[in-house]
Amino acid sequence: MSACNISALCPIYYESISRYANKVALIDHSSSYTYEQLHSIARQLSHRLSSLCRQEKSTDDTIDANSVQIGVLCPNDASFVIALWASWMIGATVIPLSLQHPPTLIAYFLNDAQCRAIIVGDDHCNDLIKTTLENNSLTDIPIININKNDLASTITHDDNLLLPTIDRKNALILYTSGTSGKPKGCVITFNAVQAHVDSMVKAW
Repeated sequence: MSACNISALCPIYYESISRYANKVALIDHSSSYTYEQLHSIARQLSHRLSSLCRQEKSTDDTIDANSVQIGVLCPNDASFVIALWASWMIGATVIPLSLQHPPTLIAYFLNDAQCRAIIVGDDHCNDLIKTTLENNSLTDIPIININKNDLASTITHDDNLLLPTIDRKNALILYTSGTSGKPKGCVITFNAVQAHVDSMVKAW
């Protein structure tokens, strides 16, 4: 696997996949997942997501995602990591949502960020998002419901790990609490995420 550099930044998790493929990366309330399993499941989801966004993929398997934002509403389990990785695999920007957000606030985030799709992690999240979209005239935004078991049952070994280049694109949009007005989106680039992770790795 080629090394990432500043001008062509790879998603930060790719090095871990290559070096620790068969090591356990995450344990949630239902199962444990190796780095390779998480990557394979996310890879399958990224294909669905790319097709849904109706964007033409380039040769490095990413799409031209300068204006593609993806909302993510997942419980605190592996589904969030899978949704995050899948979105980053196609070069999209992720807007994390919380079950603690009131529906009106979720609708505001989705509308303000102009989300092209929403990934949900379970049936409860799906029901909440579906009702929110219906009550706020946002039914044109498609929903992708992650089924970890179905995706995991078709995992195949990925010998040729593709490395999409990010090139200073936006990784996340995090919204403020909005105490002095409407919440505002704070854009976090991949470079910023990489720098934060690097500093934590060095500290530990």
